[in-house]
Amino acid sequence: MSPEDLIALLWDCSPQGWTDDDQEILGGFVADLWNQTEDRLDAAEDAGRPEGVPHFVDESWSNDAEIEIVARLWCQGFLRGVAAWPTTSAEILRDPKLAPHLALLRAIVADPSTVGRDAVLPADKLARAIGAAVLAFRGGLPA
Repeated sequence: MSPEDLIALLWDCSPQGWTDDDQEILGGFVADLWNQTEDRLDAAEDAGRPEGVPHFVDESWSNDAEIEIVARLWCQGFLRGVAAWPTTSAEILRDPKLAPHLALLRAIVADPSTVGRDAVLPADKLARAIGAAVLAFRGGLPA
């Protein structure tokens, strides 16, 4: 999917009132993020360090609660991205090897405070578990 197609998907059309220059600038940002994410996935896979996948590991957080919130939002965005590609989404949902990874991400997205339970994983284990799930999805996608 091109950055332009992704932008249209996110807005469900082209952004209203944006000039061609605005859309070109946003397209450049999306393309940069797209390329950085691909590089990040390749590097994490090559090094066997899945904790390098989620972008939230690049920031410092003052406490575990902040990490849990950011991890939840990151997983929420990732799952929305998966849902944006119906063919990919259907393949992931059908693959029994990926079911535990999908269940983990869904559990992280569920806010522990709303369901009266403890966090799914300790904050120091979230990045590694999320990265492993993302790399598993990546490895399970058709070529």
